[in-house]
Amino acid sequence: MHDTVPRLEPSLSTLEALRVTEYRNQDWCKNIGYSGGIFTDNNESSTCNLFGPDVEDEDIPAFTPEASQAFEEVASALSEKGVSVRIISAHFDEEGALIAAAFTIEAGQRDGWVYAYQPGYEPLPEDIPTQTRYTPINADWYFIWDEWM
Repeated sequence: MHDTVPRLEPSLSTLEALRVTEYRNQDWCKNIGYSGGIFTDNNESSTCNLFGPDVEDEDIPAFTPEASQAFEEVASALSEKGVSVRIISAHFDEEGALIAAAFTIEAGQRDGWVYAYQPGYEPLPEDIPTQTRYTPINADWYFIWDEWM
């Protein structure tokens, strides 16, 4: 668990530079939400594009060359450190500084492994027995294990 954080940390500067709010990289669904807009390669699946309740799948445009380049920058920042991330969700303050990011890592069929970056996070939520566990890693990172039913 602790060896994953140093491999994720270099990607934080890429997320901040591009202001990436959403990223998904799975064989059946790729998308990105960043300062240049939101883009997808799949408008067919209702579970691919989770950009929020005000966005309809059919309204999300296909990747432009610029969006493809941004997607590849994020993918490269992760893959060069050997981390297989399928989903990222990030939040920024008004000045554009990254204040939180959640990285969903490839795990088992029924497990969700999330590395959460949130500098100076408050006490973690209470665990939900047999469903969700929160584990502190350091002052800026914690781990969330979910068993999906």
